[in-house]
Amino acid sequence: MDYLAELKRQRAVRLLVPLFFLSGMTALVYQTIWARQLQLVFGTSQFAIATVLAAFMAGLAAGGFMMARYADGATRPLRIYGLLEIGIGLYALVFPVLLKAATPLYLGFYASQQPGPLSFGLFQFVLLGALLLAPTTCMGATLPLLGRFVTARLGDAGDRIGLLYGVNTFGAVLGIVVAGFFLLPSAGLELTTWLAAGANVALGAAALSLSRWSGETDQAPPEVEVDLDLPPNKSLAPVMLVAALTGFAALVYEVSWFRLMGLILGGSAYAFS
Repeated sequence: MDYLAELKRQRAVRLLVPLFFLSGMTALVYQTIWARQLQLVFGTSQFAIATVLAAFMAGLAAGGFMMARYADGATRPLRIYGLLEIGIGLYALVFPVLLKAATPLYLGFYASQQPGPLSFGLFQFVLLGALLLAPTTCMGATLPLLGRFVTARLGDAGDRIGLLYGVNTFGAVLGIVVAGFFLLPSAGLELTTWLAAGANVALGAAALSLSRWSGETDQAPPEVEVDLDLPPNKSLAPVMLVAALTGFAALVYEVSWFRLMGLILGGSAYAFS
């Protein structure tokens, strides 16, 4: 019986690969859509792109950090993953309404405070960027969950989690190309949003079905087998500092390169893509 359960789990792991590819694809479709919507609000591409990128990175970091503490004890990680995907899709449908509702807030702030361009832009940055934190936090929480599900032995962690991350990133590349060069020009913002949200809901439903099929229960998950010679406990502070500086540099490049591309292509979805 244990053999059959493990066989089902391994098949579920293989089926997760295309699902996580599509998950990465929809995430970058949203990033392109939301960047375009905020450009229409801000009137300048620089604040719009900074807001979307900062909200995405903050949400991914927060989701990953929080779920990393919870994932090891999650009894049904696939089920939670499916619910997160459905939640992302539903929030994407509500986002234009929230953005419209926020408009009187920053217009009222401008009318009452008469701020300068920089302070007004920063107020918009904080207000509208906060609207993006909920879905991006859900996106960030998906990798720790699936990483826990696919890893039964510590020696497999690098291979399994690296595969998921790589597949998700390749999906993201395809998503931003499809959204920026095909969907937005031909279908527009609203239909593109509905298509991406529908894909998220379908992904979530598929993950919930996979959870039932693989036999996930409310029992505590099995302990990960430790089969490596682990070094003695050392402070991770230097490694975390290097990782933080690497991320800092990467996003500085992204914003500056977009600014350079804007000189050629303008503040368009093509330049962002």
